[in-house]
Amino acid sequence: MRFDVTSGDGNLNDNHLGNFNPLFAATAYSGLAGLIGPSNAIDLAPSVTVRFANGANLTFGTAMFWRLSIQDGAYDLDFNLIRSGKNSRARFVGQQWTLQANWPLTTHAGLAATLSYFDTGRFLRETGTGKNVVYFTAWWNYRI
Repeated sequence: MRFDVTSGDGNLNDNHLGNFNPLFAATAYSGLAGLIGPSNAIDLAPSVTVRFANGANLTFGTAMFWRLSIQDGAYDLDFNLIRSGKNSRARFVGQQWTLQANWPLTTHAGLAATLSYFDTGRFLRETGTGKNVVYFTAWWNYRI
């Protein structure tokens, strides 16, 4: 279970940016697809991992995102405003479902894959095109 609350700007007219600035943000804040950044956000992310005898594991989880300040918008991982909060009082940004699998092949090599589905919430639908997103990635890794 993960739960984060990060500040947003409460007054867009005071020339003071009150948002949490993550400096070196990573997808750990926002699910593996990295669609929503950690500024002006409340997120709740429960997950469950099943580990198999051969060392493989499968993780299923969801991450739900809300805006902390309804005066402020939604941001990406790089602290860029992706949607202004001026045209919506909705808090719910969206929900991301994720399935991740890891398979060790040898002591040093393995395969991993991630499938995510982001379901847009009321805030995104009220402030522009609110399309759902499917994200898939797979990779081979080697550690010395």
